[in-house]
Amino acid sequence: MSSILVTSQHLRAAKTQHGGYCTRGVDLWFRRHGLDLRHFLREGYAVEVIEATGDEFGLRVAAVARQENKGQ
Repeated sequence: MSSILVTSQHLRAAKTQHGGYCTRGVDLWFRRHGLDLRHFLREGYAVEVIEATGDEFGLRVAAVARQENKGQ
């Protein structure tokens, strides 16, 4: 079973649902958690990687990806 991939599409959906994510804030979030934003934008990250941050922002975005995956 392959992992669910969290992508920029999920980030945009989480912004629509929860509001308030600016580009600079997203960049800082990725750096704070040792993740590469450019990698994320090109390829995404496994949902487990995003959830492992334990951060509310990451958990919201991961939840969007998991919810979308339920429908497939």
